[in-house]
Amino acid sequence: AIMRDEDYQGRALVKQSGPVAFHPMWGTYTAGALVGNCIMAFAVIAGVTFICCLLLSLPQFWSVVWKARDWWTLWTLLYCTRFAIFRWVVPRYVVTMRGNVMRRRVWALLFPALLLLNFVVGATSGVVRFFVMLPFMLVRFFRVDLTFLPAGYE
Repeated sequence: AIMRDEDYQGRALVKQSGPVAFHPMWGTYTAGALVGNCIMAFAVIAGVTFICCLLLSLPQFWSVVWKARDWWTLWTLLYCTRFAIFRWVVPRYVVTMRGNVMRRRVWALLFPALLLLNFVVGATSGVVRFFVMLPFMLVRFFRVDLTFLPAGYE
């Protein structure tokens, strides 16, 4: 991977402090931090992997997934309905391109339904998004070669 200047601020540290920044004390600190970070990353990833494997091996998990099939079907239908309403009904018959409401009574019927639909789909999308981003966050947070603090906090 190519490092960008805004990710790694070691050059700025050397410019500010001079060669004293590479004292042997810092060498052992960096190695210790690296090993500690690797052990912590291994522990977290091993724990998450163990929990996932344990869940996937339990028959109770699969029975819950099978019993929730009606919920998943409902969620899929809600998502498709919302997509169809926002794609074809609202832009064509209810609201103009500038945002003016053309048919107020239709909008009065659609608004509460769309509000509830977006609430349900948005809440479940947030949970799904968290689990999709979890591996990326684990890889990103356990890196030693970059910092998440801005340059002003050195």
